[in-house]
Amino acid sequence: MDTTTKRPDRAAAPRDSGPHAAGARAVRRALTWQSVQREILARIKRRVYPPGDLIPTEEQLAAEMGCARATVNRALTDLADRGVVERRRRVGTRVALAMEHGSDLSRPVLRTLIEGEGRRFGYRFLGGRAGSATHAMLVRLMAREPARVRETQAMFLADDHAFCHERRFTNMALVPQMTDAVLATTCASDWLWMRSRLTHAEIRVSASTAGQEQAAEALECAQEAPVIVYDTCSWIDAQPLTSVRYVFHPEVVVRNPLF
Repeated sequence: MDTTTKRPDRAAAPRDSGPHAAGARAVRRALTWQSVQREILARIKRRVYPPGDLIPTEEQLAAEMGCARATVNRALTDLADRGVVERRRRVGTRVALAMEHGSDLSRPVLRTLIEGEGRRFGYRFLGGRAGSATHAMLVRLMAREPARVRETQAMFLADDHAFCHERRFTNMALVPQMTDAVLATTCASDWLWMRSRLTHAEIRVSASTAGQEQAAEALECAQEAPVIVYDTCSWIDAQPLTSVRYVFHPEVVVRNPLF
């Protein structure tokens, strides 16, 4: 008679079982590069990392936050692309001085440009809606509540002629007072100039066609007409506020830099 005692099959036992293991898995899932980035931005805003100062190394941040170095690298690389930090080999990562000094980025540039040419400035609000932002736009604005990101469109006129089409996505959690009722009579750039001092901005300039930008009808031009596009993302301290795509009428001469 075989009296050998069988041991439990450990290989068959479920791994990472129990409440503590479940909690560990939840932590691991939460530590995406976006969550690491939000923590770094929060520290910049609280001046744990003041403008001009070096922040801890990738290795130090990874060890502190319990994540892979590659996760920290992606978070910092994205912040560098946005101009929030400056990265140099053999030196480290430094918080950009622009985050301290800032500039009046919300000044009404289009109004100044149109009136500076001796033409009459005009503005027309085309409406707004929530919930239309793509995932990429939500990431760009670092928005946690998709329903709070509002898309608005507007037209700028010069002597009653189409000058520029604006498509804007705004994190309304930061400026809940900037409602459609307000924008019906005041353009967003003017309102922000009066109410919020933006501190930092990403600006990209490109060429496209009116059709590709879905602006041909608003600009009253052909679908294939070539247009200049300014793509901007403006920040308040360490938080993106609004992303705007300006598409200029084909006959408008854009002076660079405009913003």
